[in-house]
Amino acid sequence: MKVPVLLLLALTACTGGAPAPTSPEEAHAEAHSAWTCPMHPSVRSDAPGRCPICGMDLVPVKEEAAGGVAVSTEAAERYGIRTAAVVRRPLHDSIRFAGTVDWDLRKLRDVSVRASGWVTDLRVVAGTRVRAGAPLFALRSPELVAEQSDYLASTGPSRLAAQHRLESMGFSAAQVAALEARGRPVEAVPVLAPTAGVLVSVDVVEGSPLAPFGVAARLADAGAVWVEATLSATLAARLPAGARATVVDEAAPGRTFTGTVHPVVGNEAAARVRVELDDDRGELRAGAVVTVTVEPEGEPALVVPADAVVYAGTRRVVFVAGADGQFVPREVELGARTGDEVALLSGVIEGEHVAAAGAFLLAADSRMQAPAAWSQP
Repeated sequence: MKVPVLLLLALTACTGGAPAPTSPEEAHAEAHSAWTCPMHPSVRSDAPGRCPICGMDLVPVKEEAAGGVAVSTEAAERYGIRTAAVVRRPLHDSIRFAGTVDWDLRKLRDVSVRASGWVTDLRVVAGTRVRAGAPLFALRSPELVAEQSDYLASTGPSRLAAQHRLESMGFSAAQVAALEARGRPVEAVPVLAPTAGVLVSVDVVEGSPLAPFGVAARLADAGAVWVEATLSATLAARLPAGARATVVDEAAPGRTFTGTVHPVVGNEAAARVRVELDDDRGELRAGAVVTVTVEPEGEPALVVPADAVVYAGTRRVVFVAGADGQFVPREVELGARTGDEVALLSGVIEGEHVAAAGAFLLAADSRMQAPAAWSQP
């Protein structure tokens, strides 16, 4: 069954202005009508004024414009015609890219010794997860043996000074207490993890010599990671600092991680982007390739479903729902598009309803009944 068509009525000039509404409903509609330019129909305003293009006075929009289509409730249901409101809100523009997980360099800790000696009883390798205070290896050091002997032999103020020397050489308070309880020096002094985390590197093997302040290993906070990616400068510019990001790692199915975008200085062609993550359970590991999705919020715009727009040559048209099942074509100017939504820069006002499904059927019927309305200017 063919969709009924709204018959076009010829408009006649009137020197006395627009006729007065004949009912309260018509008066309300007239008072709240949109305004447009007779020469530039794409210009729309919700108040009288002048056209920003040609300067002509704006006139009320007449819903009986050329190409309008009337659709009964039954026909709309049969042909799947649905409407959606024109809303003003930020258009979410999803940006997706791949990145590589790395440790947060600000939270790395070096494991070092403060006396000369050599490594023995090595218990860890790179990648080992350790708890705070866990023994990593032992250091055999004649220097430390001598300091322990001095501590055990000293009394009074001298003992306190000897304790301070031991602590400055890496002994913890617990180790000093254990030494006193033992009563004799420890030849292989355990070197303990300063904090919980993952060993990023272990730079010694059994028997390796170490000098004072020599770094034996590097420890990362297991829950402090970030994702780094190199993007085009254009794409990176669309990622504002502080934007929320969602990270998915295929190696951790069912888990989604959140983070914050922090652009890094780049050059004209490319830029690095860093996403600092919340990974309190320490599930992500350095080197993993993950997918990052960012949805930065743009400026508020008039947003409609993308399917509401009909492409007619160089023109873009939506069908605005009026009274009694009428749908009137309006030429619009498109803005940004993301997913199933598009921003309209002109042609509609907030609160109007447009045909979101079945717009192509309305366009086909409108073309048949009023081809002149669809001819290119």
